[in-house]
Amino acid sequence: MDATDEVSPHAPQASPPSFSCQTSAGRFVAGNLSPFVSSGRKRVFRGELLAAGREARNAVAIEFVSPDASYYGREVAALSRCSTLGVGPAVYDVAATHVDADGAARAVIVEEDAGTSLESAVFDCASVPGIDAAPLAPLGSAAREVENEKIAFDLLVQLNALHEHGLYHRDVRPANVCVRRFGPRPQDIRAFLVDHELVTSADDAEVPAVARSYDKTLFSALPRSLVAERPRGTVTSLMRDLGYLAALRFELTTGRPVREMTERDVAWGSWPLFSYAENGAVLVRRIDPADDIEPLGCKLGLAPADVDHIFDPRLLGRIRAEIWHGGFLDARDLQIVESWGQSELVASVERVARDVIYPAWVREVESRGRTPEYASFDDQPELLQESNRDQARDIPAKVRALGYRIAGIGTAGPAERVTAFAPAEAEYLAHLEHRRWMEERLRNGWTWGEKRDDAQRTHPDLVPYDELSEASKALDRLAASSLLAILEEVGLGVYR
Repeated sequence: MDATDEVSPHAPQASPPSFSCQTSAGRFVAGNLSPFVSSGRKRVFRGELLAAGREARNAVAIEFVSPDASYYGREVAALSRCSTLGVGPAVYDVAATHVDADGAARAVIVEEDAGTSLESAVFDCASVPGIDAAPLAPLGSAAREVENEKIAFDLLVQLNALHEHGLYHRDVRPANVCVRRFGPRPQDIRAFLVDHELVTSADDAEVPAVARSYDKTLFSALPRSLVAERPRGTVTSLMRDLGYLAALRFELTTGRPVREMTERDVAWGSWPLFSYAENGAVLVRRIDPADDIEPLGCKLGLAPADVDHIFDPRLLGRIRAEIWHGGFLDARDLQIVESWGQSELVASVERVARDVIYPAWVREVESRGRTPEYASFDDQPELLQESNRDQARDIPAKVRALGYRIAGIGTAGPAERVTAFAPAEAEYLAHLEHRRWMEERLRNGWTWGEKRDDAQRTHPDLVPYDELSEASKALDRLAASSLLAILEEVGLGVYR
């Protein structure tokens, strides 16, 4: 939707037929007889996308009513680019058609319903739709802080995807962000960038009229060292995106409008993308995934898609291709994975390491009359806890090394399931486990020593597998022989 589109103030006196149209992804049926946005260019309807064999999806249909086809063409171009980069709501169909009562055929775009405007949620306390529809949590509450951080995370991920491809949104305001809930927790909210009027850094684009209050506050009203150091006082597309993001964060966290911002407020927050140095010089830098996105994703407790879950490699490939979200999966992403019918292939590495691998190791060493160095998983130093997690993460690679695959128990015939490894297979897996363990230890600064010393990071088993004592080989064989039981604990099996 364009920022210039107007919301219809009143429903029509006569109720027209319900809006519906067939799309490549199913049939869209509007939930209301009148559009919630209407202008001379287009009408926007909220409703559901219905398809055989799957649950109804919340969706919006954008019907283009202007005879000027360029509006439709520009929106298709922007949505296609954004969809490829994972920016904004999911696009279901860009070439649907609706035939009205007069027989006129009009182009329709159908996309995911991204929820309510963040502007309405912040300033009008509008309800955020979803599983548990409710307004944003009260300002100053712990829940609101998490919601704010999650919204910031989502916007950083989307802007970074654009910037990495030389594209800039240039209108990152609450009016151009929509929010929807996908679960009961504060971090289950999702923010979507909308109204993509993308430009490149070379474009000398005019500031949209509706964004001028933002622009004036950031680039006119605040101290002018920002513009003075630029050639001819210009503001770059990067500066505009990041400046608007700082203003949005101010409004989100204070509940006050952008015009109340001060120079100090521009630099407020945990990530100084756009701020002033002590000498007044402006600091502007690109979004850095490692410094800005990853720590925030970890802080929010989102699931790292490639390291904290065990996946069938084909499923992981599909996740990377279709819903990669800054390297993490949130509640919406996990719902998408579940809709593919392969959610049983997801297993928490933390659970496997803590509840399966470590207790199995303790039982084994105690059965040999040896007292474990640490009474519980949590008593271990973080480095050794991470070693247990690393062993869990390596399970799919071991399975593939034997030419087998991981699948949910019961998803394939019993004859295909591997219930025990042949002796040669088990020995090969033990060899692979020792090699993984050595690489992990050496990577973390361990060296060979006659005695194990966790403080000094020395260990007598940092030698090739063939040179290990039988007792040490037995622990590697335990890791190999328990692999099937580990997977079974989380509902997975090994199949030919």
